[in-house]
Amino acid sequence: MKQVSVHYAKAHLTRLINEALEGEEIVIAKGEQPAVRLVAVPETKGKRQLGTAKDLIAYMAEDFDAPLEDFAVCSMKLLLDTHAFLWAIVERGRFQI
Repeated sequence: MKQVSVHYAKAHLTRLINEALEGEEIVIAKGEQPAVRLVAVPETKGKRQLGTAKDLIAYMAEDFDAPLEDFAVCSMKLLLDTHAFLWAIVERGRFQI
């Protein structure tokens, strides 16, 4: 374990990161009091594989990906509401384009 000051850590951060990646544990201290520990992040798990959950779906309706009838109405209403809101704040001079 290596202990360095905050000032030294600021000046030599790249070197300390490389040491941590090599397995060294670095402690950064404020004065003589240890404050933080600089260690390498453990490697992540391997790549994810497609198809590993294929047996988890017990039932899927034939029309599961069919368009929702009321979705178009809701999305149009949201678009109109947003447009009206933007128009109102531009007209009142609270927002300039």
